[in-house]
Amino acid sequence: MKLKSYSLVSLLFAAALMGCSRIEETAPPTEVGDFAYNFLIASDETKTTYGDDHIVWETDDLVGSYASTSLNKSTPVQIDDETGKRTITVRSSVALKAGDKVYAYYPHSSANDKASKTEVSMEIPKNQVNGDADAMPMVALPFTLKEAVNSNENTEVGTLRFLNLGSVIRLSIYSSDSKYQGETIQGVTFVEEKPVAGTFTYDISNVDVENPAAISGYTETSVTVTGNGVVGTNEADGGVLYMVVAPGKYKGKFIIHTDMADYTYDSSSKEREYSRATVKPLNIDLSTANWEAKDKYDNSIDSPRELVAFLLGTSAEDTDDYTISRDLDLAGYTLPSASGFGGTLDGGGFTISNFVSSVPMFAENSGTISNLNIDETCSFTPSVNCVEFGALVGLDNGGTYNSISTAATIKIKATSDIESNIALGGLVGASDNANGATFNSCSNSGSITIDATGYSHWPIAMGGLVGWLKKADFNECTNSGPITLTADHHFPFHQWRYVTSSNTSDVDANTAIGGLVGRAWDINSNIPTGNGSYVYTEDAYGAIFENCINEAAGVITLSHTRIDKGAKDGQPDVGQLSAGGICGQGNGYVNKGSNWAPINVTVVGKDPLGDYWTRQQSISQTGGIVGKSYQGIGMNSCSNRGQINVGCDQAYCASQRYMSSVGGVCGNNGYNKTTSNIRFSTNHGKITVKGWSSINVGGICGTNGSQRGNKVYNTATINVQCRDNSSVGGLQGFADGSAANQYIRTSYCEANVTAESVTTSRYNIAVGGLIGCWNTGSNTGNPSLVPYSSDSNRCHYTGNVVSTGQLKVGMVIGWITNDNAKRFGSEDTPIQVNGTLERSGMDSPVEINSTNVEEYAIGSIKAGTVTIYVESVPAIKVMSLNLRESNLEERMPSIIEMIKGEKPDILGLQEVKVLKGWDAFFESDSWKEVINNVDDIYDGYRPAGQTNGILYNPAVFEKVTEGEGFFYLGDSHTTSGVENSWDNWQRTAVYVTLQHKSSGKYLFFIDTHYPLNWDGCTKSTALIDELLPTINPNNYPVIVVGDFNCTKSSKAFDLWEKEKVTMRDASTYADSYYSDENKALKTYNAFGQDGYDLQKIDHIWYSHPALDAKYYEVLTQEIRKYGDVPYLSDHYPITAVIEL
Repeated sequence: MKLKSYSLVSLLFAAALMGCSRIEETAPPTEVGDFAYNFLIASDETKTTYGDDHIVWETDDLVGSYASTSLNKSTPVQIDDETGKRTITVRSSVALKAGDKVYAYYPHSSANDKASKTEVSMEIPKNQVNGDADAMPMVALPFTLKEAVNSNENTEVGTLRFLNLGSVIRLSIYSSDSKYQGETIQGVTFVEEKPVAGTFTYDISNVDVENPAAISGYTETSVTVTGNGVVGTNEADGGVLYMVVAPGKYKGKFIIHTDMADYTYDSSSKEREYSRATVKPLNIDLSTANWEAKDKYDNSIDSPRELVAFLLGTSAEDTDDYTISRDLDLAGYTLPSASGFGGTLDGGGFTISNFVSSVPMFAENSGTISNLNIDETCSFTPSVNCVEFGALVGLDNGGTYNSISTAATIKIKATSDIESNIALGGLVGASDNANGATFNSCSNSGSITIDATGYSHWPIAMGGLVGWLKKADFNECTNSGPITLTADHHFPFHQWRYVTSSNTSDVDANTAIGGLVGRAWDINSNIPTGNGSYVYTEDAYGAIFENCINEAAGVITLSHTRIDKGAKDGQPDVGQLSAGGICGQGNGYVNKGSNWAPINVTVVGKDPLGDYWTRQQSISQTGGIVGKSYQGIGMNSCSNRGQINVGCDQAYCASQRYMSSVGGVCGNNGYNKTTSNIRFSTNHGKITVKGWSSINVGGICGTNGSQRGNKVYNTATINVQCRDNSSVGGLQGFADGSAANQYIRTSYCEANVTAESVTTSRYNIAVGGLIGCWNTGSNTGNPSLVPYSSDSNRCHYTGNVVSTGQLKVGMVIGWITNDNAKRFGSEDTPIQVNGTLERSGMDSPVEINSTNVEEYAIGSIKAGTVTIYVESVPAIKVMSLNLRESNLEERMPSIIEMIKGEKPDILGLQEVKVLKGWDAFFESDSWKEVINNVDDIYDGYRPAGQTNGILYNPAVFEKVTEGEGFFYLGDSHTTSGVENSWDNWQRTAVYVTLQHKSSGKYLFFIDTHYPLNWDGCTKSTALIDELLPTINPNNYPVIVVGDFNCTKSSKAFDLWEKEKVTMRDASTYADSYYSDENKALKTYNAFGQDGYDLQKIDHIWYSHPALDAKYYEVLTQEIRKYGDVPYLSDHYPITAVIEL
């Protein structure tokens, strides 16, 4: 029998769990000796119709019957195709006579073959199928024969009327929330505390049409109906399923099963009555139900719900391969944290959004996760007791992560003291696996914050990608999210749970914050060894960083407002605070790492003990790339471009090798470690230190470690306010240990170094242009400040050293200690020094020159024999700029600001003839007015009416009058006019002879503007070369600058560079550059407009070997901003530092 609707969809009763099916019975053949009697089946609208839904008999529905003394017989329903008349043939083993009765029930069951009509077994199934009427038990009213009937005639004995014993619930499933709409309905389960279905016995011999006996004895407390349907958008179009239950009053809950989730609709707050032979509707809105992801999912994650199911079902033992096939918007979903994962998950480059949680996606991971984005709409609020937390993984067990990006915010807000260690990372909280984790092309741009303002904390490790790790490789990974820890103070002496007594007997209690990693091992076991270089072995722990970047937005902030409970007496390496652009604290290796973000460390506050000298020690280590490495870290070709700002009121530490440190690349690089080395690295960022702390500060490294090929640029000024026992150096603050592990070679500093004592003492701060304090053993066999064996460039310092100290202040080294022999520089390769020195007791700064350089090279020597080879070779800063005469007025304030800021010693200007913009700004056609508007710093030379002009600093140079003039670039160098030119403009070269005041050396300087064709450019080079013996009769070294309107590939300069080999181009031959990209930058910018042929056409040429270019830079507004214009001109200014 099937239920059909005359006005609705063809659905009614439902039953059976998915996968279950009832046993179908077929009618047995008529038994020999049976008597057959035909009956009609009534369509009694009052008893069999429920609203618009009808029970309709279908052919071969099996009815069970008892006739007279005959027991259970089955008979199929027959339906006439033309009339629709429904009949059954009741069989009896005896002939029926008047007064005999016929009983019937539906559906037939062979279980009743031996049962009497008073104890017929019937059932409301626990498992039902939607649309299958077998779920509804029915009984017929007893039929009494009024007379005997000939069983062999096709005579209808009478009509059997059936009654329904169960109640029908019509379930309409819909959702007012669009995210659930369209899901496929797989079934509904009704759960009650009392029985609602099951088997029961029924007396079919005594059925009262007005009041049939109630059913009883069933024991099942749940009913499930399965079937197909779709979650609708409202009540009217909801997916409909029919469920049969025993009549009664119920408060149970309904669980709706879809292909995405199980939804629980709790109706226990209201009792509902379900009466016999009725259909009662129940509309369920899934948006009001509690839902739980199904534990069923496949290998393609196609929806948010399937992701939830996957996270619930996967585990560390799951090694299958999974993919995400679409972007997943998790708005409204509460994601569980997978207990573990060991397979592969390919995100397909898709994005997860609106992921809001307090737990990571995976509690643990040992598998491979790739190509996944977690966007800025995602946020996490871990508990202060989370121990390890990352947006993707809490604890890594040797997993691999490829091309994963997260922009999620992670914030822990403390409301009391934090009394557990926390490893917090943008992707992974902690990695604790001896085989190591791997991160390829991963990034974080979300903010990571622990706000414990007013409270203390136990050790914390925070990183843009990973908080704490044992061993890992990072390849081309980036962070651009700010990382912030704010608290009252640090409470150490709580060991990380990943560290056991077999690793170390020390209690590692340091807090570390890094752009990519907070803490990378750095325990005294499983440490790699090296011999002046980093050697990585398979069983060594630590981190390897290759081409990793902390971008400008990845600001690192560590702020403590109280000094207390810091480093332990006798264990100064315990309880420290470390911050670094790539890694806060760790051992391993960093290759081509760079930091562009400011690093701000503040450890200040009132002294809780009232006496500085008895204050509990508290130590911080801050570096542009790495803050601290106890075991030593190797760094190669790293660069810091972010400002480092440290406010430090921490306690005095008797051992300088352990005290607070700040370095442009590394704060503290371990004591006497073969792996502590920094090579070919640079610092461009300012270092500012303020407070009452004793501290070591270096432009490259604050404390310890060897150096080779490093440079501190003039932008990286060092300004330190500190107390006694501090050491400040342009390259290194404090050097200690064996000379074999502590040396500096082929390295340079060109930044100003300033140190101010916060006490009245004038003797206890060591300040040097290259080194603050040198405290190693004898280094005569390993001299420092010499070229490395394969290098040719000498170490040098160019800048100004200023200190409120009096004795320990030197242009090279502030203070040298230990009673042994030491050597710096060599006779063949002396240290080069240029600049000024100013210390307490001086009336004015001392200009360093060849006569006084040895006197001021070293501030003080405590003991031992010291040999230093040093010389002062003057160097000048040269600039060239094409002003672009049109629209000059609006740019002039920015250009003047640039000239004042850059302070070139000589400046060649082009396109200064038409002064309508220039003079409008300066109010007269006077070159002297130009001079006056650069703070009277410069004098100048520009022959009247010519397009080129030269500015020079009279404090540095004196002009030789007889050595000045100009000539035309044309067939006749003495003939003016366009007709004589090699293009359509009158072109000139202006020259001047200058004497360098401090050295007495002479220089011949030419400023020119070549024609707009390569043939004219080649002729111009030949003309200059031809005239040089005449206009520069003393053969002084030559510098030629200008807008040459041609690149080196034009071959216009082959005469100088390849044939005579007398001149060099600074962009090609300078010892150092702002960056490789800047070195190659096109100097013509066309104000940023499209459609122009941008080329490198501005050059600085110089005589070689008489002159040597030390530094070259194309100055853009991105490097240093002057004024409020995007471009100073349609040409970038170019600069070079040239040694005379």
